[in-house]
Amino acid sequence: MNKIFILLASTSLLGFIVGMIKPKLVIWWGNNQTRNNVAKIYGITLIVFLILTGITMPKDRVVQTSQERTQSDKIATNPTDQESLSMSSKNNKTPNFKENNESPTVNISNYVLKLIKESIEEPNKYLLDHNYSNNILTIKLITSANKNLTVDTIRKRILINSQEIFIKHFNNNTNISKLKLIWCLNFISTKDNEKNEVLLIQMNKNSFEKINWNESSIDDIIKSANQYWIAPALK
Repeated sequence: MNKIFILLASTSLLGFIVGMIKPKLVIWWGNNQTRNNVAKIYGITLIVFLILTGITMPKDRVVQTSQERTQSDKIATNPTDQESLSMSSKNNKTPNFKENNESPTVNISNYVLKLIKESIEEPNKYLLDHNYSNNILTIKLITSANKNLTVDTIRKRILINSQEIFIKHFNNNTNISKLKLIWCLNFISTKDNEKNEVLLIQMNKNSFEKINWNESSIDDIIKSANQYWIAPALK
């Protein structure tokens, strides 16, 4: 019934507009075909049908419209809250990973564990922490040092493991274009098992693609890195 009254109200409005331009088109009876009669006839019918439309409108529709307006008013009067919601939504976005020509949304923690496991194995042994921000995936890892290992051996092992992680990550064809690795050294001879950051290396997709990994050396990786730092203890 509500739809019928909406249709009749629309027809009355159309008749009112046309009649104001040419009364004879909407009042085809009698001799008093004037704009005043058009206003009386079609104006009254328009008001009546609008009232009937409001009366017959479903209650759930009225409640829903009211709630939408209330929510809209809250957002409009609280721009700070709206901005906070927008920022929160952006910060909580999970990156899409494209592997094997698919694009499922993968949890970043699961991806890091899988990456380390497939690159150097034993992720629980090496992995300390990770962070994803501004399209940079930062992974913090650890390796052990003792009196049986030389400084050169430790440094080479860290760089070889880094190379394997870079190759695996960028060959996965993810949408993360920058990968940063931070290595810590666990001095197991000390009482507190002290952990110190000793090496940082970062590489982006473009730098990775310029390297011939089949013939690359450790020095090539260091030269091609976008960011590289090593503690004096490992030099």
